[in-house]
Amino acid sequence: MKKDWTHWPTLLACIVLLTSCGLAAAQTPFVVGTGITGAWYNPDRDGEGFLLEILSGDQALVTWYTYDLNGRQLWLIGNGVIEGSVIRVDELLSTSGAVFGPAFDPAQVERTRWGSLELTFSGCDTAQAQYSGPPEFGDGTLALTRLTRLRHAPCDNGRPFLLGFTAFPFEASSTGVDEAFRIIRENGDLVTLHNDNGLPWLEALASDGNGIDSYPEAWRQDWQGKKDQVPPGHKLMVAITPIAISRDQLAPYNDGSGPQALATLGPPWDQADFSQPEVVEAYTHHAMNTVVFFRPDFLLVGIEANLLLKQSPELWPSYVALQQQVYASLKARWPSLTVLLSFSAFEMLEGLTESDSAAQRQALRQVEPLTDLFAMSLYPFITALLTDPIPEDLFTRLAELSDLPYAIAETGYYSEFREFDFGNGSTLTVEGTEAKQQAWIERLLREAEKRQYRFVVNFIGRDYEALCAQVQCADVDRLWEAAGLVDEDGADKPALSVWRSYLERPLRR
Repeated sequence: MKKDWTHWPTLLACIVLLTSCGLAAAQTPFVVGTGITGAWYNPDRDGEGFLLEILSGDQALVTWYTYDLNGRQLWLIGNGVIEGSVIRVDELLSTSGAVFGPAFDPAQVERTRWGSLELTFSGCDTAQAQYSGPPEFGDGTLALTRLTRLRHAPCDNGRPFLLGFTAFPFEASSTGVDEAFRIIRENGDLVTLHNDNGLPWLEALASDGNGIDSYPEAWRQDWQGKKDQVPPGHKLMVAITPIAISRDQLAPYNDGSGPQALATLGPPWDQADFSQPEVVEAYTHHAMNTVVFFRPDFLLVGIEANLLLKQSPELWPSYVALQQQVYASLKARWPSLTVLLSFSAFEMLEGLTESDSAAQRQALRQVEPLTDLFAMSLYPFITALLTDPIPEDLFTRLAELSDLPYAIAETGYYSEFREFDFGNGSTLTVEGTEAKQQAWIERLLREAEKRQYRFVVNFIGRDYEALCAQVQCADVDRLWEAAGLVDEDGADKPALSVWRSYLERPLRR
């Protein structure tokens, strides 16, 4: 399905500039990570043991050094698949046939399936091995403890990623804003301020990159109100973008009263593209003004940037030219600031959207030097996946896209059954349930743990039916309406208990 963003600015206009208008933790299972690499054994069976090596993706190499029924040394080896706290080896192999020394011939090696093995970890130092071998060996279990560990691979219960939400309110009121920040305060340690509804181009151009004193009063009040609500101790990410929310052109002008077509500004703005000198200077100033005002921990300077390539490929080169200058200017002034772009990552995987996935990956190579993180936007229910089970290899495929550190800039999963009608014969049925949403959050956070993501942001905190009732949302505006972790009545959904079980663990510094 092709995203239609036609009506989305109407909804955003109602939520931008709004500052003026004891849950018990679920038990978090241990997640296998690099830190369990090493030697493991049962002290009562000294002389026998396991060597484990965690590989890229979901893979592990397992070697069991033991003995056959005649007392001869037996080495069993297999590739395992990691699933949460378990390493599952379906084919544990023994080898024979070759000889030691110069006469060794790999063609003589015979590989024989011995059986299967499952290793279940309850912590960094304890595990259980369950094996199933040939009839003469039978089945059995062994309690294991760690013998050796890697020097620089932490294995603890700390989570590597921040957890956050945007300040998107469930209704257009100060109550809606207060509720958004309450959810962030109580259920996260990262605040995302998402600005995706136009820019004060003229005022930014006239500024010097040292603050927002020249900005319209409505902008200054809105930003001050949001800044004042950021909870103490929380990290802050501010997201801005030069791309329109339709992802097909330069962002409109916004003086605080809502988006206005650039044509209303006259030349040169009525013919502007991303690399035009006035645009580059204005956006660079706006990015700098954002840093000066908010002092964020993360500055996101291009929201779902790769969708511009999908919607208006002719503009992509000029956009890359703009971001090259913006990134260089920001890094020259604030070398330690994390500057990033976000990407609709499913566009880069074949078969999930209408995009040319190869072209999307090629475009990523062009902008990788301009971002410190590979920050993904992940909404599986608006791809070909819909609400079908998440493929086992999905996060492995995502992990192959970039060598940069990973993060989730925004995500969400619909928790209700809904039929959408976008007009012109375009419809969509989302068979969401709270159980499916919970399964997505469980899978996402488990993968984020294993793959050492920097942060995970669920875009919607509370479902926004009330907001849509106020502004009469079109169906396209409702695509994320039930993607919050709190329902429209303020009740926590099951997915939130999973989320909080991770939040309550210490953050690994």
